[in-house]
Amino acid sequence: MITKLPSMALSDTVRLWRNSIAALKDPQREHLKKGAHQLLAALDVEWKRRGEGQERPEDWFKWPGTDAGVGDGSLTGAWLDEGVLKFLGYQVGKTSDLSTPLREAILGRVFSGEIPPAFPRSYLAEWGAPASAGRLKKIAECIASFTRNAKRRRDDRLDLAIMDWEHDLQFLHDEYYVGRFRFGWPVTAP
Repeated sequence: MITKLPSMALSDTVRLWRNSIAALKDPQREHLKKGAHQLLAALDVEWKRRGEGQERPEDWFKWPGTDAGVGDGSLTGAWLDEGVLKFLGYQVGKTSDLSTPLREAILGRVFSGEIPPAFPRSYLAEWGAPASAGRLKKIAECIASFTRNAKRRRDDRLDLAIMDWEHDLQFLHDEYYVGRFRFGWPVTAP
């Protein structure tokens, strides 16, 4: 699988990334953990290679086919309509099927690993380098912003999402911020 990464469509590499993160947190897939770690490391190298090249993200695509599977009628592939966290599978609240450990694993990997070059370079530059203060600050500010916006809506249906976001901010604070960085930690009060 690793040898095929350079020829894979970006969307396929992201699918592999998500599956590898899930495998690391699934006790029933213990036998896959070594391979998942190797694949994640290889994906970091591949995404960095693609991001540093002269090519643009829109240059990488899988040649389209004409088979039409069953679907819901919605369009796919509008990556610029969503941010890095959503693109990499991070979801919270009632509409999410992610466990807390899986959300934490996604956030940890977004902090420490490469981000796929599926976005304009100017946008990716806002995210800083892997494991940097800039990267952690961007993740925390995004989640705090989601939380503040949800609180302003005063909609009970968002209570679980707000709880998840606040939990995830606390996780990021305790796991990656304390003792390492000094930028002002974002607040979630509206």
